[in-house]
Amino acid sequence: EDVGTAWVCGFGGPEAFRRRLPQDAGEPCPEIDALWRRFPASARSGAKPVLFITHYPPLDTTLDETSPGVHGGSERVRKFIEAVRPVLAVCGHIHRASGREDRLGPTRIVNPGPMGMLLVI
Repeated sequence: EDVGTAWVCGFGGPEAFRRRLPQDAGEPCPEIDALWRRFPASARSGAKPVLFITHYPPLDTTLDETSPGVHGGSERVRKFIEAVRPVLAVCGHIHRASGREDRLGPTRIVNPGPMGMLLVI
C-alpha cells in the first residue's frame, strides 16, 4: 500500500502456517506469490522506502533460530526481502528471537516480541 511517504506491505502466511513453513522452494505459498505479483514496479524503484511486515522471519538470520544452530525461517520471505530491499522488515513467529535485530543487506529486520517496541526509521 502506498501511504504517501513509503510503501507498506505484509505477509501473514495463514495457509503456510497450517502446513509447513514456506522455506521449501517446492512448497507452494499462494499468499507470498500473490503479494509479489501485486507489488508494483514503482515500489521497487527505491523512490520511496518500503516497510515489510510478516509473521515469518527470513531464513538463516538470528531471528529464525529455534535453538542454537537450528533455523526455522522462511526462504520465500528471505527472497522477497533480498529482491525488494525494504528499509525495515518486522517479523515474529520465533518467540526465542523476541527483541532481536539482524540485517539482510540494507534491510533492518526486527522481531519486536509480544510486548512490541518503538522503532525509529
